[in-house]
Amino acid sequence: MAGFVGGVAHLLDAAGVGTYVPSGVPGKVWPIYLEHQPPQPGQCITVYGTGGAASPAGAPHWSEPTFTVRVRGSGDSRLSRVKCREVVAALHGLAYVELPDGIFVVDCQCQQSEPVHVGPDANGLHVHTAAFRASIEHPF
Repeated sequence: MAGFVGGVAHLLDAAGVGTYVPSGVPGKVWPIYLEHQPPQPGQCITVYGTGGAASPAGAPHWSEPTFTVRVRGSGDSRLSRVKCREVVAALHGLAYVELPDGIFVVDCQCQQSEPVHVGPDANGLHVHTAAFRASIEHPF
């Protein structure tokens, strides 16, 4: 398992936002990748861990990771914006959910009101991102 970031990919898959295959073989519809977005396929979702707050002293089982979800669509920016809004709808406000490897999500919040348009990539496909913060409890 890929830890917390992989758990987020599982949540997006379960919500029907995209398809996550942990073996690295992409799904056919809106494949979800971890930490690296390949140049193909065009329409895809990638979850990136971005750090977060350190565990409080005396609570090594608790942390507040941050992560960004990057959505690449088509030459029409509306496609990636709509899909990124689906990501936000699936994750913002999520609470009291256990991930496949035993990490318990206490709370997950989007850190912005709308997806951010990052512009087109080298292939002319538009990209939107959304940044999140979560509070999680690790298994012992």
